[in-house]
Amino acid sequence: MLIYAADVAPVRSAPHARRAQEFCNRILRAGVQVQLMEKALLGPTNATVKVAKQLAEAGVPDAELVKRSFFVAPNFFTENRQAYTREVDFTIGM
Repeated sequence: MLIYAADVAPVRSAPHARRAQEFCNRILRAGVQVQLMEKALLGPTNATVKVAKQLAEAGVPDAELVKRSFFVAPNFFTENRQAYTREVDFTIGM
């Protein structure tokens, strides 16, 4: 199972696929997404969860920000990991 902040997905061929999916469903519930948003300032993945103005001003991504965002292909970093790591190290002065 892969969990990153408010995003969650079961791993293909998981040994306990049903339980992994149940866990994902639980994390994506509106109530859990609200808790993640309020306590960890994570943008909700569940589209039914609205971001309060105060939290949006604090940097929690709301639906409008997500519409204006662009997304990198999921395999970009795995396919370019070495070059990406080298660039990050150079940028932060390592």
